[in-house]
Amino acid sequence: MTRAPHQKPPNLKGLKNKNLKQINRLKNTRRDRKEKAAKAKQHALIIKKEQQEARQQRSEKTQNALGWLHDTYPNCFNWDEPKPLKKRIEKDIFATLPEDLPFPRLAIRWAIAYYAGAPRYLDALSKSQHRFDLQGEPVEEVIPEHQQRAEEQLLQYIERKKRFYAEKKERRQAWKQKMKEKKACDNQKDVGSQQRDVPNKQA
Repeated sequence: MTRAPHQKPPNLKGLKNKNLKQINRLKNTRRDRKEKAAKAKQHALIIKKEQQEARQQRSEKTQNALGWLHDTYPNCFNWDEPKPLKKRIEKDIFATLPEDLPFPRLAIRWAIAYYAGAPRYLDALSKSQHRFDLQGEPVEEVIPEHQQRAEEQLLQYIERKKRFYAEKKERRQAWKQKMKEKKACDNQKDVGSQQRDVPNKQA
C-alpha cells in the first residue's frame, strides 16, 4: 500500500492576519470615502455661501447705482415714466462720472441692464418712436426690430409671472388638501380612542 504524501496543515495564523489586513483596508477605504464626501459637502456649502454673498453685494451696488442715476438724471431715469435710453448711453455717463462714487463703475452697467429689463421700460420701448439722452431729449429713433424684441421680452415676462403664480396656487392648494386629510385622520384617531375608552356596559 502506498502512503498518501504528507500535507502540511494550513497556516491559520497567516490566513487570520491576511483577513485582518483586508478588513482594515476596507475600513480605511470607507473612512476615506466618508471624509472626502464630508469635505466635498463642506466645500459646496462654502461656495454656495460665497455666491450668495456675491449676489447680495452686487444687488446692493446695483440699487445704489440706480438711485444715483435717478437723482442725477431724473429726466432720463424715471421708474414711473421710463423712456427708451439712447444706445450706449453709459459712455455719456462715464464722460462726466465723479471719482467719489460709493460704488464701482461696473455697477453703472449693472444698473442700466436692470433698468432696461424692467417690464415698464420694455413696454415703453415697444411703443415709443424715439430714444432719449441724459437730459430727456429725443436723439434717435427706435428701430422696429428693437420694438418687436421688447414686446417679445415683455410677453415672456408676463408668461413667467403667470406660471409662477399658477404654481404657487397649486402648491397652496396641495398644502391645504394635505392639512385637510391630516385633520380628518387625526379626528378619526380621536374617535377610535374615545370608543376604546368607553366601558363595556354589557360586561
